[in-house]
Amino acid sequence: MGTDRRRNKVLRTLLNALHEVDRACKTLGITYWIDGDTLVGAFRDGAPIPSDDDVDLCMLPRDVARFVELAPDLLGPDFSVQTPADDPAITSTVKVYVNGTHAPSLFHELHDLPRPIHDGLFVSIMVVSAVSEFAVVRRMERTMALVVKTESYAAAMARSPEVRRGRQRLKWMLIARVPRTAIRWMARWLASRQSRRDGNLLGIPSSGTPGVVRRRVIFPVSPLRLGGLTVPAPADPETYLRAQAALVDLMPRAEVDEPVDNTGLLTADEP
Repeated sequence: MGTDRRRNKVLRTLLNALHEVDRACKTLGITYWIDGDTLVGAFRDGAPIPSDDDVDLCMLPRDVARFVELAPDLLGPDFSVQTPADDPAITSTVKVYVNGTHAPSLFHELHDLPRPIHDGLFVSIMVVSAVSEFAVVRRMERTMALVVKTESYAAAMARSPEVRRGRQRLKWMLIARVPRTAIRWMARWLASRQSRRDGNLLGIPSSGTPGVVRRRVIFPVSPLRLGGLTVPAPADPETYLRAQAALVDLMPRAEVDEPVDNTGLLTADEP
């Protein structure tokens, strides 16, 4: 029973964080939508997946920039907004941490990477950008984006004892050897390409091969229930999830959600 109570507290904390992010976005006129496991739970059950330990959101680049600039004042002292520019240990685009919670990053511990400044429960915000209509160009740009994104921890990944496959270790070794001037050039080149696209084809987070969807699959966003909240979701959530290679997540709950012991996610004891 104690484990269930703690898990419920984690989910309540995450839903409250999502509520505050939603409130800030509405105040700022920012469009976002739920993504990943958060979308799976809302689409399948109208509730968070019981074993989930974060909230997944997406925004377009201009909205992420406005959120990072203006949302911290609206969210107040209970939350901390972190980006890779603030904290190189942050591996996703933006994280809104719930202050006063503790959720160790297994990824950072496993690979002996620098710990994030904050390590509590969080809302993750990923950037969804326009991509090329041509698969070969998308593949080239994904490679360059990987080099830019992982610059701060590629060397540590190359040394990690958990990276056992030779090809994976070689990948990280090669990335770690890319000169910083070349990485800065890649970042500028990617930004310039992005600014010239009309945004009809969008690259979305996915497992395995990066997902690509037409703009109409996402916009206009439509409401879905998630616990006690109504939150924006892609216009066609099933097509969106298929593009994320998330079909396995649409199976009945008993086949997907393995029991997870997340009793250590919160430092505060249950009352």
